[in-house]
Amino acid sequence: MFIGSSYSLIPVLLVTGILFLRFTRWYSNAPKPHQLSEFIPFVSNTIQYLTDAGTFIDRVTGIPNPNDVAYSKELASSGSTLVKFYVGLRPVYIVTGAGNVQTTLGSPHLLDGNFLQLMLMDKHWGMTRAEIDKFASDESGRGKVPAPGATGSPDGERYWLGHDRLYAEYLSSRKYSDALADSFYRFFVGSLDRQYPLNEWTTVELSTLLKSTMAKSAVKSLFGSRIIDLNPGFVECYWEFDDIAGSLGWGLPKFLQRRSISIKDRLHEMTRKHIDSAWEWFDWAANPEDLAWEPHFGSRLSRETARWLRDRGFSNHAAAGHTLATLFGLNGNTVPITTWAMIELIKDPELFRAVREEINTAYALDPKTDSHCIDVRKLVNLPLMQSFYVELMRTHVSFNVTREATQPLVIAGCPIEKGALVQVCSRIEHYAEDVWGVEGHPASEFWAYRHVKYVDEPQQPEHKWSAGETQGKMPQKRLFAMKGRPSSFLPFGGGYVMCPGRQFAKQEILLAIAILVMKFDVEFLEWTDSKGLRSEKPPRDDQRYAGFVAMSPDRGIKIRETSFAEQPSTSTAAISSAFDSALHRGSTHFRGGLRAIVNKDKTHYDLAMSEYFKHWDGQDIENETDDIRQSRRKDYSSLTRQYYNLTTDIYEYSWGQSFHFCRFARGESFSRAILRHQHFLAARIGIKNDMKVLDVGCGVGGPAQEMVKFTGCHVTGLNLSEYQVNHADNYSKGAGLSHKLKFVHGDFMAMPFPDSSFDAVYAIEATLHAPSLQGVYTEIRRVLRPGGVVGIYEWLMTDEYDNENLAHRSIRVDIEQAFGIASMVQVSDALKAVEAAGLELEVHTDLAVDKDGLDTAPWYWPMSRDIKYIQTGWDLISALKHRVSVALALGLLWLLAAVHIAPPGAIKTLNTMAKGGDALVAGVLFVIADFIYGVFPVLFIWKLNMPTRQKLGIMVIMAGTLVTMGAANSRAVIVSDTLNKSIEVSVKDGMNPAKVFVTFGVASLLASIEVSLLIILGSLPKLRVITKLTLFENLSSSLTSMIVKLWPGTQSSISKPRSHQDYVGSDVELNESSRRNFSDHSGGHHSSSIRAEPDSRGQQHQCRIQVTEGYTVIYDQKSKQPKSYV
Repeated sequence: MFIGSSYSLIPVLLVTGILFLRFTRWYSNAPKPHQLSEFIPFVSNTIQYLTDAGTFIDRVTGIPNPNDVAYSKELASSGSTLVKFYVGLRPVYIVTGAGNVQTTLGSPHLLDGNFLQLMLMDKHWGMTRAEIDKFASDESGRGKVPAPGATGSPDGERYWLGHDRLYAEYLSSRKYSDALADSFYRFFVGSLDRQYPLNEWTTVELSTLLKSTMAKSAVKSLFGSRIIDLNPGFVECYWEFDDIAGSLGWGLPKFLQRRSISIKDRLHEMTRKHIDSAWEWFDWAANPEDLAWEPHFGSRLSRETARWLRDRGFSNHAAAGHTLATLFGLNGNTVPITTWAMIELIKDPELFRAVREEINTAYALDPKTDSHCIDVRKLVNLPLMQSFYVELMRTHVSFNVTREATQPLVIAGCPIEKGALVQVCSRIEHYAEDVWGVEGHPASEFWAYRHVKYVDEPQQPEHKWSAGETQGKMPQKRLFAMKGRPSSFLPFGGGYVMCPGRQFAKQEILLAIAILVMKFDVEFLEWTDSKGLRSEKPPRDDQRYAGFVAMSPDRGIKIRETSFAEQPSTSTAAISSAFDSALHRGSTHFRGGLRAIVNKDKTHYDLAMSEYFKHWDGQDIENETDDIRQSRRKDYSSLTRQYYNLTTDIYEYSWGQSFHFCRFARGESFSRAILRHQHFLAARIGIKNDMKVLDVGCGVGGPAQEMVKFTGCHVTGLNLSEYQVNHADNYSKGAGLSHKLKFVHGDFMAMPFPDSSFDAVYAIEATLHAPSLQGVYTEIRRVLRPGGVVGIYEWLMTDEYDNENLAHRSIRVDIEQAFGIASMVQVSDALKAVEAAGLELEVHTDLAVDKDGLDTAPWYWPMSRDIKYIQTGWDLISALKHRVSVALALGLLWLLAAVHIAPPGAIKTLNTMAKGGDALVAGVLFVIADFIYGVFPVLFIWKLNMPTRQKLGIMVIMAGTLVTMGAANSRAVIVSDTLNKSIEVSVKDGMNPAKVFVTFGVASLLASIEVSLLIILGSLPKLRVITKLTLFENLSSSLTSMIVKLWPGTQSSISKPRSHQDYVGSDVELNESSRRNFSDHSGGHHSSSIRAEPDSRGQQHQCRIQVTEGYTVIYDQKSKQPKSYV
């Protein structure tokens, strides 16, 4: 048995021996790849490959490296299509040639592309071995049908396919890729607008600008704004990681790369903080499934990836690593390529012009916003832009597509052993002359038009031959046609393993180029070296990034750029800014009033008038429809901007720097009442020292300044009117408060701030301009931190308003037209908007109603001229002023318009505002305002920008009227009513000169009486009369004050307001479960709600409140020191 078995083995041994001999003979005769030489075997090539990949690849391929003239054309000189070298003891093959490349990328059963990702899961992502094994054990592949004979992972999950589907569904699909592009566009443009003012030249270093602004915008669009907010220095840390990411992936011992690991760990901690926060704060149940973007996770891709990882048992630590890896893939290519794009455009002004012209054709009218914006789909399909993009990727991306041999195989006749690495170098394929070369433009040269071809365009019947065309010759149009074959274009990998974000990367790069080209004029200054010093050499590819990612320029470029107003088919915002600048000219430096008005550009003023009043002129109140009101809401941005273009100077002269109404105590001056109104709001919402506060609709910054002085907080003012923002900046600098005040030009319907940016938010009579209260309240909620409080003084109609009542409707329309309101709403509508916006209403009260019966007169009495409410001499003057002052101002403006000093449209503006004031009284809805009264001081005329003859003429007229005395109070009131009507008739009749001149003379006479009364009453100290010629020295308000609280997870209960007298002389302990309302008796009768807030540890502070006549003191229970005064 034993002997027989031995004989039976002889045939097997003979066959095995024959096969071995034949294999040995074949192997000895088989083509051998070129072996790359090295000084120390297994060491020299390894060190150079890991530390200087760029020079190594150039040495292999024979492509000239401008930094090393002594390169060796080893691959080219060998005649082989393969080259072999060792990294450590592991053999590596670099293959070239179309057939070999296709074999390498198209044989997933022989060459595995997943191994590199598994390695990065360990070195970059920081996954545990058990988590990595989930992917490693899944041999079913990435296709819809599992690979033949694949066993799959032990738990039956197809991890590779599931991971790839996330990108296919939520990144490659048009819906979500467009949403990502839109959010990137919004963030990038907004950031540039804030950094670079219109028409101001700024010197910048290009790559620094893009590494900061572009990268941050891309991160926010993909991962949400919270990742930036939670991690100061996040973008800077990322770029430190970007420098070492390539070498970190090879897994050298820790003692050789301590710094690299430290940087990676620091960035990983930041992404982990973001993941933890997003899971804690994002409400999965409350948000729709297909929400395109939100601040916590950001895009739907990010959100669904986090959910997919958690559902399959991966930790938050692994998810944070996934975010880190995606960051590298996102910014590692897009920012360097965009930098190179701008360098190429700056070097070639003709190319810059051509690109700008083509981008201009991609702008379209957005039907949702009625504004011009970039059509992303059109942009990415423009022929020159596509050619430009492909050429940038071809010449500046160096990526080694790497596979691992899972079994022995043969490529180009050469045997490849199992476990060897096989690489296709994009740098070799991208520079193949036979593939990419064009006559006059070798493959080694960047040429933006390489992938453009021209075809004859059939002549249209209406075609007119231009000067540059030859008649009879067909005009030509550009088409995109990539010069080389797709298999030789490998910036994102190849085969079944490719960068899943390549479509978004293309959109981001082209969008960034389009924004920069259309927004800025650029001048080249100098090249700079790594230390920022002047360099004589232009930038080249930084070889440190070779083999892994797009190569950044190895030096900087310093440029001078200015943001400019684009053509009408580009940026509506820039056009509006240019128009406003032309309208106001030098009046930005004047503090409102006549001087600012007469310095307006008359042509632009007429255009602003037309743009604003088109919403009301010719409208029949009886036939007003919802469509008419909707059209005003739709055009709210232009309507509001033009309104304040027309009225800001009038407001500043009459109101000062605070454009809002207020309640009055007996004998209280306007300025004092205004300040108390602001102090009350600050105390009510708990503004404290060093808090970050947002002023929504900040006007020229008066309230913001007072909030800073009263509390020590930091205030950011947001305003749609660039003219008012400029004024606010000037005022804050003059007050020495610019270190705590910042004013931003922007729309409160789309605020240019990250989520949870502010500790408190307030809006004083500003959100009345919103087309949707829910929309602006939602934005306020977004930028308010959890637990923050917002206080709003809102203009609202009572719920008794009846739109079918023509008298009611007429009053509403007059108010809307006079105050730039697109469409007023009622109290109930506002309360619903608060709830719909996700805010928790803490208290609301109607400040126009005297609930406690403590008011001595109704708020509207000064405008009604009812003498029974007169309490002081100042009240008497206020009762006389309303009609006289309007008539005087109208007459004076007409006179200035007649001599071509003031724009004629100012008369209509002022008259409309006065009519709106009457409507306020008639409706008993809001404050009635004396928009203009008093006379302009004679000496002020010398400051006007007009010829001396005109100055002297006006001085003679005004001096004559000021010395005329003698008319009774009753007579003055009656005549002034008549005069106001006379002015209105005169304007409508075409401004009859004689009629208006007589009117002006009589009105000036009555004004002289006012001056006399001021002097007489001012001499009586007991009456506390202020003799300064200002406005609103006796004013009441009718506003609805809304305090809204954002505190997730808690409910607010509001107790019935109690009288101030109930608390006089008593000590009250205040905590979260005990909230009480107090009536402020320091003048005016505000209803307030005071509550204690948790400290940073979520614990409740105890406060003791001492209520006395005139003010309330809040003491800290621990220190026994006063915390604030109300």
